[in-house]
Amino acid sequence: MGRDIVECARVSTSSLAQAHCTSYELVSLHYASTIGYNDDDNRRKWILEVLIQTEPSLAYKSDKDGNYPLLIATIEAPFAAVEMILKHCPDSAELVDRSGRNALHLAVLNNRVSSIGSLIKRPEFKMLINQPDNDGNTPICI
Repeated sequence: MGRDIVECARVSTSSLAQAHCTSYELVSLHYASTIGYNDDDNRRKWILEVLIQTEPSLAYKSDKDGNYPLLIATIEAPFAAVEMILKHCPDSAELVDRSGRNALHLAVLNNRVSSIGSLIKRPEFKMLINQPDNDGNTPICI
């Protein structure tokens, strides 16, 4: 898996920045958003940082399932990954999945308690607290 991550980073920093990592059918930033890292794993953190700084437009590309890197990171990665994406692409907070759910909806649905608290403190999420999904549910009502 480590080599695949490095290959995704190499592809993303080349002229093929929007190419898919074929073995995963994901845009490379999506894949990097799922890796999950901690403070001791600087290589993985570096890969996500390089991808988001080199090609920030990748944060606004959905994968084949309609998910965006921020949404994937909200569900699967440490909150530091979410913060990194928002630092470089604050407008990505407004992206929603096919069900109309933003990152705050997903944090609530996946019981990411620390993420919920951190997201609602961010200015990008102030207006999204009351944003309904396709079923009319707001993050607060889920």
